[in-house]
Amino acid sequence: MKKLIALLLMLSCAVTSAVAQKPIRRHTLPIPDTLAGIYDPITHKKIYYLEAHEGVTQFFDSGQQTKTSGYNQYSFLGPTLIMHNGDSVQMFVHNKLNDTTTVHWHGIHLPAPMDGGPHQPINPGCTWSPYWTVKDHAATYWYHPHLMETTDEQVYEGLAGLIIIRDKSESSLRLPRTYGVDDIPLVITDRMFLSDHQFVGAQKNFTGDVEITNGVFNAECQLPKQIIRFRMLNASIERLYNIGFCDSKKDSTIPFFVIGSDGGLLNDTVRTTRYLMAPGQRVELLLDLTGRQIGETIEIMAFNNELDSTQDGGYIGVYPLPNSPPPPPPPITGSFIPPSWDSLQRKPIDILHIKVKSRSPNSITKLPHHLLNETYWDTSKIKHIKYVSINLDSFSTNIPSSNPNIFVFTIDGLTYTLDSINKKIYLNDTVIWTVNNHTVWNHVFHIHDIQFHILNRYNSIGANLPLTVSDLGLKDDVNIDSSSSLRFITVFNNYATFPEDTTDVYMYHCHMLSHEDAGMMGQFQVLNKTNVNISYNASNKLEDNKVSLETNFYHDRLYVKQDNANVIISDITVMDNVGRIISKYPHPVLRHGIDIRALKPGEYTINIVDTYGKKLSKKFTKN
Repeated sequence: MKKLIALLLMLSCAVTSAVAQKPIRRHTLPIPDTLAGIYDPITHKKIYYLEAHEGVTQFFDSGQQTKTSGYNQYSFLGPTLIMHNGDSVQMFVHNKLNDTTTVHWHGIHLPAPMDGGPHQPINPGCTWSPYWTVKDHAATYWYHPHLMETTDEQVYEGLAGLIIIRDKSESSLRLPRTYGVDDIPLVITDRMFLSDHQFVGAQKNFTGDVEITNGVFNAECQLPKQIIRFRMLNASIERLYNIGFCDSKKDSTIPFFVIGSDGGLLNDTVRTTRYLMAPGQRVELLLDLTGRQIGETIEIMAFNNELDSTQDGGYIGVYPLPNSPPPPPPPITGSFIPPSWDSLQRKPIDILHIKVKSRSPNSITKLPHHLLNETYWDTSKIKHIKYVSINLDSFSTNIPSSNPNIFVFTIDGLTYTLDSINKKIYLNDTVIWTVNNHTVWNHVFHIHDIQFHILNRYNSIGANLPLTVSDLGLKDDVNIDSSSSLRFITVFNNYATFPEDTTDVYMYHCHMLSHEDAGMMGQFQVLNKTNVNISYNASNKLEDNKVSLETNFYHDRLYVKQDNANVIISDITVMDNVGRIISKYPHPVLRHGIDIRALKPGEYTINIVDTYGKKLSKKFTKN
């Protein structure tokens, strides 16, 4: 029903695909630049600079441009951040958009104030400076906005990028890892365009009719005749991708080898011909080109024609309810002819066209078999297990059809609010989560901060469903089909907070971003059992006469000094003399000071907040 309503909304707006029927030339696959961080000798952290901004992107050969958003030098998507396990990193995220945004580090294990969820908004013109120690396994992660009720819109405009983490275990293996040569990043997504070449928008379009890979249509590349590693991200709003390969002989059963999931490498390579990717998921896989001829072509495809029609992406384009006749095609407007409606249904999707070229002398030509010795949680050996149950539901709001969120999606019957605490988890507890999908659509369950291991799936009558290669390894995103359930196990082993701090929280939600923004999200605290009963100590509150501000000799760092060492500062915000927020520092390390080099000379206000929400304002002048 939701998608039929979405179609009617699109028809009422005279939405038309801007993709012509005639063949469009192939475009060379762009490889995002990398950022490896700049070492700061004062804080001993690697510093990364990200700037979110608006721009225009030329997707079409006609030269017409589309309004988009991106990070740093990119008008669509962003650079790839390279990190290593054990690194101390600090991000400086500057918002040059006209709207508030956030940046969420998807899949990364880090403190809640650094997570980039709805509680960490970055105002226009503001710089946010989170930091953490990298504790994650070598894997492919990503970053994207996570602002309340506008996540889908900002991701749709192009705000997304990859994070690659490396560690000693992965580095010791003979795997392809020359970035952009035999280790290929692929950000896969879809869009629909108006006849003026602008995006339809996530609120009116849930699955697009145009495939975009690393920011271009009809992507192609030349790859050496060796073992190739692909790092794939499904960055779509709702679409699933049933990944496979097809050669020039139309053989669509070409085997490939899965080596990694969301949160790290598998223990062994797994041979398969299909891998189902849900929105937000990543997969690392190997393709053996050693037996191919130079000049031969291979296609990476999404065989979504093999999916059930209840799954998002079972058709290309906006599709009707299961067992319903197809609706009429969108009307033709402007100078572009949309593809016929039949061509948008039950058709494999082209993701990347590959041409085989000669290899270098040191190429990797043998497939690894054993990778790691990862031991997942063995429930038979764990004495105490906690259990959490989640129910995914939806209901009609009876709002007039002009509202795109006519269906509200809920978790445990509730829509998301910033001030609610839906679950409380205790540090170092082993927790088995059960997620029940009571709707007629599939949903993609994502949980912040940790990776989990899938135990089993079962249907509405309790019968076990088979696990697939897509369920292996460590996950932070998982697809759950309609009227079915899934159980996974995990441990939260770091970053507890005080129970009074209701902003120091993590999210769990559907990663079909339109569902998230329509209410299918909750939040939880991670608590330490030793301080769960600690109440506020009035003697540890912020006091004006015990806090002072000092700058160093070069006037490039500001130091907040306090007499009471028991006060814990949770947030410092810098505002200019007209009240605009210039920068935000979550849980700052006071001994390092605050970097004020970017501030123009003038008067500023420093707002300081302690762990319990007590606030204090101080003024200072930048010379």
